[in-house]
Amino acid sequence: NLTLEGTSGPDSITITQSGNRLTVSTPISDRAYYAPEVERIEIDLGAGNDRLDFAGIVKNTYALGGDGDDTITAG
Repeated sequence: NLTLEGTSGPDSITITQSGNRLTVSTPISDRAYYAPEVERIEIDLGAGNDRLDFAGIVKNTYALGGDGDDTITAG
């Protein structure tokens, strides 16, 4: 499983996949994972006005927005 946790402030997370490469991008850094090893993605954005985009990801994904005015894009 891949677990991501936001902060108490505004967070921006984008998850993309190209072939076997799953990339998690934030304003601070990008991190790549080997997609076949990731069975499930769990995201807790925490408080704050957060933005999460994981459109196009076909992995089983659970996203919790938490407090704040969040925008979550999936599909």
